[in-house]
Amino acid sequence: MDLPTPSVGWHGCEPVSARFEELDWRPTRLGEISLRRRFEPTLQADIYEARLGDEFLMSSAFTVAEVALEGDFFAMIASGSRFGPDTLGRHDAILVDIDHTPRHVLHPGHAGFYELPGQRRLADRLEPGGVYALWSDDPPDEGYIAVLEDVFASCEAHVVRFANPLTGGQAANTVYIATVGHG
Repeated sequence: MDLPTPSVGWHGCEPVSARFEELDWRPTRLGEISLRRRFEPTLQADIYEARLGDEFLMSSAFTVAEVALEGDFFAMIASGSRFGPDTLGRHDAILVDIDHTPRHVLHPGHAGFYELPGQRRLADRLEPGGVYALWSDDPPDEGYIAVLEDVFASCEAHVVRFANPLTGGQAANTVYIATVGHG
């Protein structure tokens, strides 16, 4: 029986050892960006790192800042808690790019956010005239637009088209923009 050969990275290199592997690499206008996995003996765990040239962009070993920034957005909206210890209760804008769409969520617990009660809790977090924007990977969803129209003073769905180099055609996303009334 023939065994498959190990996968080869962009540089044509096989992993140096089980302790280090370059998972992917691409040239960019800013320099080479790479995703690496390495075994960290002091943590006894695999660490994933994104690097731009010799600069570290992100590491799975150090996520405290990301947790302090993102927290659990859906839990904060549901509970009415602040978005951070130094924030006031209301905001001028809340911009969301978490799930694929209001119907195609990454976790079932997110679904309630896109329904009427969840959107009302969100609107309560915005200042008068404040803006909520949501990115979605689907065409405009009439059911979700109806929910936004029930909650916000105004709402628009903008289709954003762009070239898709993988298909040679075009792709599109939707950006929903909703605004709280002034009083």
